[in-house]
Amino acid sequence: MSSNELRKEFKAKEFEQIRIKENVRDLQICVNKKAHYDGYKKNPNDKIYKMINKKDIESYEKTYAEIEIFIKQFPHLKNIVINGLKQNNNKCLFKSLNNRSKNLQSEMHMIATKHDEMKVQYEELSKLKQNIDKFVNKSDKPKKSIVKEIEKDRIQRSKNVVIKQEKVNTKLKNRNRESR
Repeated sequence: MSSNELRKEFKAKEFEQIRIKENVRDLQICVNKKAHYDGYKKNPNDKIYKMINKKDIESYEKTYAEIEIFIKQFPHLKNIVINGLKQNNNKCLFKSLNNRSKNLQSEMHMIATKHDEMKVQYEELSKLKQNIDKFVNKSDKPKKSIVKEIEKDRIQRSKNVVIKQEKVNTKLKNRNRESR
């Protein structure tokens, strides 16, 4: 598994954990307002009941819509949430979600550890590659041969001596011509 895949998996689990924590509040509201909503659903034409419990009914509908979005995002949690709301067993529901959150935390820890190990291994391999490149002389700057440098310097000095000698000879010839 690559480092990028580990990061994506970590972020997905982190997002799920955050969404669970956000939706616990919505689930609590649904559990608390469910009796009012169920009373309204039994007799939707009872205007007095609807008027008295309007805020609770609207609150339930709004938070239930949020829970439906949550369920669509995380279909593997659908049974836990729906069964917990239907059975009105909020202890079991919240305990299950808390356990899922704890499992996500431990999975995230394992992913982070694996990522860190891969990072250390990558750094070690990178250092080894640099050392091998230096040893095999494949680094960016090729090494200069000292013998070749000495030879180039010797040739350049010889050329300079020859050029100086030619200048001296030319001057001597010119003087000789003038003196004749």
